[in-house]
Amino acid sequence: MWSAAAGPALAGQEGTPVSQPATVEARAAALVGHYYLSGVHEVGSELLLRADGTFDWGLAYGAIDQAAKGNWRVDGDAVLLVADLKPSDAPLFAYAATEGWSAEAVEERAQRSEQDLIAAVHARCPFLPDLQVVATSAPPLFGDNSVPAATLRDRAAAAMREAVAARSRVEALAAKWTARSAADPARLKAARAAMDAWSEARSRAVAAADSAGLPSPDLAEPALPEACRLPEAEVAGDSAGLGVQVIDPASSRPARNVQVTLRFADGSVETVTTGRGGFAFLAGKPGAAAVGAILHLDQAPERDGTFAFPPATDGIIRFSVDLDQLALPAFVDLRLRIDDGDLLLGGPGDGRYERRP
Repeated sequence: MWSAAAGPALAGQEGTPVSQPATVEARAAALVGHYYLSGVHEVGSELLLRADGTFDWGLAYGAIDQAAKGNWRVDGDAVLLVADLKPSDAPLFAYAATEGWSAEAVEERAQRSEQDLIAAVHARCPFLPDLQVVATSAPPLFGDNSVPAATLRDRAAAAMREAVAARSRVEALAAKWTARSAADPARLKAARAAMDAWSEARSRAVAAADSAGLPSPDLAEPALPEACRLPEAEVAGDSAGLGVQVIDPASSRPARNVQVTLRFADGSVETVTTGRGGFAFLAGKPGAAAVGAILHLDQAPERDGTFAFPPATDGIIRFSVDLDQLALPAFVDLRLRIDDGDLLLGGPGDGRYERRP
C-alpha cells in the first residue's frame, strides 16, 4: 500500500489557520497525500503525492492496467507529474548463466514435441478433428415416456448400427486419402464429411442407449492408417541437449518471440525463437559447443544484444530482458489543475482526484 510521509508544517497549523499557502513549497506540502479518481465510469485510478517530491500513479480500465512513477511539483494553478522514463541507452538483454535442465524446461520441451507430432499428423491427414478433443457422450434424449421399452431398445440398436457404418466409412476414406498420389479436394471434403457424420452418429447411439436404459455403447475410434495416428508411446521428458530461455528477472515474466541466433565453435549458426515460458530448444544435440548469441526482438529492432559465453553443449542458456523498456509510458507528463484541494484530470466530466485518509 502506498503511504505518504508527512510534509513540512504549514504556517498557522498550530495557530490561526491560513486560507492560502504563501509559497510554492507550502502549497506543495498541503497537497501531499493519497488521491482516488472519481467521476469516471468503470475507471479506477490512484495517485500518491509524497513529500519528497515523488509520485506513484496507477490506472485500471477493464483488462488494461497502467502505471507511472516519477517526480511532481506545483506549477502555477496545477500539479505537474513528470514520469521517470527508462534510459534508452540501458541494455535490453543480458547473458545470465548456462544452467542444467529444470523440471519446467523438460516439461515444456515434451509438450512442444507432442504438439509437433499432432501438427504433423494433421498435415498428413487434414480431415481429422482436433486430436486433443475427445468426444464423449451426448445429452440424453428426453422423449415420450409412453414409448414402449422394446421400441426404445430397437432404436438404440439401429443407432448403434448407423454409428458402426459411419465409422467404417471413415476408415475406408482415410485409407484412400493416405494412398493418394496428390491432393484431391473432393476426397478431402468427403473425408471431412464422413468424420462429422461419425461423430454425430456416435452421439446419437449414446443418447439412444441412455433413453432405453442401456449401458453406454462401446464405440471405439476409427481404425486409421498409421500416418493418421499419433505414436502410442507418450513423449518422454528428456534433459539432454541445448535450449535457451529469456525472462525478465524483475517481474519473472517470460519473453516470447525473441529470435536467438546461436553461434557455435565450428562457425555454424542456428536461430530459434522463444515461445511459452520464454523457452526455445534446438533440435537434436549440437555438433559443436555454443559460444555466443545474438538476441533480436522485432518490437525493438535497434536493441539487439550480442554476447559471448563459456562453451555449452548441454543445458539451458539463460538471458535476461528488461521488459519495462518495451512498455510505452502511460504519459510523459500530466497536468492536474488544483481545485479546492482536489486535482482535476481535465475539463468538466473528466473526473477529479480526491484526497482520502
